[in-house]
Amino acid sequence: DSILSILQMPVGVPVATVALNAAANAGILATQILSINDENIAQTLRDYKNELKDKVTKSEPFKIAPDNIP
Repeated sequence: DSILSILQMPVGVPVATVALNAAANAGILATQILSINDENIAQTLRDYKNELKDKVTKSEPFKIAPDNIP
């Protein structure tokens, strides 16, 4: 019921939602909001997201060259 009430908030009542059991995503969302007025936080967040991007692009599915896909 609480999830449904969050999703049905009326216009003018901003609500940010993240996945259940996803505290890291909630932290990232809060950091993004704070980074609007703080360049140090913004840079730290950019660095963190670049680390995530590098981790994903080095993961196994990205190591397969297109010509190796059947």
